Amino acid sequence: MRYRDMAASTGIKKAERAAKDWKSTDGITIPHHTNKVARRAWDKKFHAQLVEHFGYGNSARLKPLRLPVAQATGGNMPVNKSRYTLYTKMARAGDPLPPVVVRRNGTGYNLLDGNHRQAAAQKAGLTHLNAYELVDPVTTKL
Repeated sequence: MRYRDMAASTGIKKAERAAKDWKSTDGITIPHHTNKVARRAWDKKFHAQLVEHFGYGNSARLKPLRLPVAQATGGNMPVNKSRYTLYTKMARAGDPLPPVVVRRNGTGYNLLDGNHRQAAAQKAGLTHLNAYELVDPVTTKL
């Protein structure tokens, strides 16, 4: 039995069969959101990398939030065209972008990681991004 016939017999929707991974020319591959199992695994791995790098292994240092795109500043790194194109295509297709990492700066948020995603979100006309706010751990008085 061919894959198309198996997929049809198991009730997999045509859109799910047609969904492919998002790929950039510089080697980044992100599963399409309709491939729920693969995307969930990719998101979990991405989150673990953020916790390791920004939270020093402490997930409590990364507080999830919905970030207004206009409030994120400081994306001053040069934008790689391949990644920018990848994230712009994802945003325009309605696929959620991976979260960015920010730190509150008094008037908004300073972008620590995600300048390509922020630039793509602006170009695609998104108003909000999934983000993690980097917070300092609570210290106790001695």
